[in-house]
Amino acid sequence: MYPIIHIKGLNIYQGDKLVLKNINFNIHRGEFIFLIGKTGSGKSSLLKTLYGELPCRFGKVQVAEFSLHTIIPAQLPFLRRKLGIIFQDFQLLTDRTVEENLAFVLKATGWKQKTDIKNRVAEVLMKVGLDWAGKKMPYQLSGGEQQRTAVARALLNDPVVLLADEPTGNLDPEVANEILNLFLEINKAGTAVLMATHNYDFLDKQHSRVLKCEDGYLLDTLPQANINLNIPNF
Repeated sequence: MYPIIHIKGLNIYQGDKLVLKNINFNIHRGEFIFLIGKTGSGKSSLLKTLYGELPCRFGKVQVAEFSLHTIIPAQLPFLRRKLGIIFQDFQLLTDRTVEENLAFVLKATGWKQKTDIKNRVAEVLMKVGLDWAGKKMPYQLSGGEQQRTAVARALLNDPVVLLADEPTGNLDPEVANEILNLFLEINKAGTAVLMATHNYDFLDKQHSRVLKCEDGYLLDTLPQANINLNIPNF
């Protein structure tokens, strides 16, 4: 099966600074992968490259059948409809209810029928355990509930992969574990997950593949992945 994400010989830059070099990896449907590394090691830069915020200047990147090394700006919204993107700080619209936050995304991505929008919002809220929260404002929810809302938003258009950038970084340990379990449930339904995290306890609880940003390289727990770099697996 062709991978959802295919990267070959990618160098990632922030301005003129080379952040990560000679990246090569694939992600297939249904995989759950942790992305780890020190602050500033390149985790967020990698995720930003995958959803098109940072340009692919050197190398080849294929994400959800889009070639990011040749993509034009007008195609980026279509790429992002195939992805679920989740941030540490939730990024909810504070002047709208939970339902209105989700409906806004659906309308922005081409949904027209009010009944379809209402039904889809109800479906994703049920999926994340927030079927009771549709009329609530974001400030009326706990941090964990706000992040569940952000996860619901990411699921609206049935993404092939979730890209999560430190999604539990602002949450206490118990709630962080609840969010991890939610990602695992989503993953079991077939959606690939790439989750950047500083919480190494997660790696002990969930023995998944790990990508590690270190010293300008991306190391991989898949044995064959680091052969070309002559770097031992970690």
